[in-house]
Amino acid sequence: MEKLQTQGLHHITLVGADRQTSIDFWEGLLGMPFIFEQPNLDSPLESHIYFDPGDGRLITIFTNEDRKPMPRRTPTEPGCVHHIAFDGWSIAALNAGARSLGLDVGAALRLFPEGPGEAALWLDDWADRKMLAALDQMDLAAMKVRERVAAAVMARLGVLAPYREAVRRAIALKATPFGAMRAAQIIYRTVDAIWYAAGDTATDFNFYTKRSLLAAVYGPTILYWLNDRSENATETRDFLDRRLAEVMKLPKLGPQLRKAAKAALGPFHLFRREVRH
Repeated sequence: MEKLQTQGLHHITLVGADRQTSIDFWEGLLGMPFIFEQPNLDSPLESHIYFDPGDGRLITIFTNEDRKPMPRRTPTEPGCVHHIAFDGWSIAALNAGARSLGLDVGAALRLFPEGPGEAALWLDDWADRKMLAALDQMDLAAMKVRERVAAAVMARLGVLAPYREAVRRAIALKATPFGAMRAAQIIYRTVDAIWYAAGDTATDFNFYTKRSLLAAVYGPTILYWLNDRSENATETRDFLDRRLAEVMKLPKLGPQLRKAAKAALGPFHLFRREVRH
């Protein structure tokens, strides 16, 4: 069989009931704007209507006025659609959030003019502020440095716990061209805030080494936490403690660590002035 090279997914088409039922469901219930309609080119008696999920792709529906809604499970034979997973970071979700706060529909885009991606990255800024507020209530002076760092990471995860699925979706957005550089800035701000809260006063090369090493711990910890269902995330705390114990051994390696850490700094040195100001 000859291999075909696709260039991306433009839209998915489902067979729906009548036109108004489809609009009521996709736009009325799910908040996807109805943007376009044309005849079904394979069946002129049907309509082909388009909805915007908010992520740059489309969902389209074939409608027929003779088809009525059937409240039963769709078939599961080979070739049938089993389910559709909706990404929560969308224009529709922002507008729904604005409405829930009693704001007009345009308020969300005025707050986040770059759209859902900007809103998803803002979640990290908010979590940092909440983390620092939680640390203010702790006796950090009575803790060892590693304990302070661990307390900060767990405080941040505690803040995000009710929004675990939103965090999962936001990670996917950070992998996009829009999110990549912003994601690097966000993780820098997070680890920088943690180190300052832990009492770090380094101004030499150690400043960047500490932040690079903590970033290398924080990323895997977030991924572990997303799938952790233990009470109070105790398994995540154990995972974090093991990772911190490992990186605490690295400074003892001497000059060879400096060379490796310098190569791993990435763009962190570019963000320091911006964050400190």
